[in-house]
Amino acid sequence: MFKSATSKAIVCLGLATSLALTGCSVGVSDEGKDNTQNAEQASAQQQGAQPQDGGSMTQESEPAEGAEESATASGEGQDSNAEGTASGDGVTADSLDALASTTVRAEISGDKDASLTVELLSVERKGDLIETIYGFTANTDTTDLQADLFGANGSSQFWPYLIDQKNLNRHSLVRDASDNSGDISLMANKRVTGKFVFPAPPEDVHEMDFQLWEGAEMAKDVKID
Repeated sequence: MFKSATSKAIVCLGLATSLALTGCSVGVSDEGKDNTQNAEQASAQQQGAQPQDGGSMTQESEPAEGAEESATASGEGQDSNAEGTASGDGVTADSLDALASTTVRAEISGDKDASLTVELLSVERKGDLIETIYGFTANTDTTDLQADLFGANGSSQFWPYLIDQKNLNRHSLVRDASDNSGDISLMANKRVTGKFVFPAPPEDVHEMDFQLWEGAEMAKDVKID
């Protein structure tokens, strides 16, 4: 009788211990599942915050040195500008009067005595953008000129900017919509052109200052519409 009661007590104690262990195991499993779900959700949220297709999360940016410059430094894949053609719109460069201009010293195709005349030829507001045409004339005695704007600018991209004096804002170049300096082939003593695009200011702004060349005086109060 005593032995039977003792056996029953041992069996009950074993069952209680088994149930307690099972309860702990279930608790750990549920907690691990919750942690995994939380980690997956956090990862999904973090991935969702990243820009798609390699895009940048920053809207305003200054021209950055590096890959874009080195891509044009070799001069591969350059397209020569047609003489007197302004952005393929049927307007010849010779028919455009300069809104502003400057002439700077520049070594062009080995000619250290050469200079470069930079002209602002056309400005037009188109919705949220300002489209401009710049003219470039290589003043040189070199007859067989083989040079581009990239080289004339010290192997650097030509990235002009605009200043909105009313709101004290600087408007950097929209590079994807603008001509590449390595594609603008210079001609001896003849004007070639390039198109450069900028974000437009608010509609109540009707004049802006234009950079013509680094280190040169800005073109002040140029009408944009």
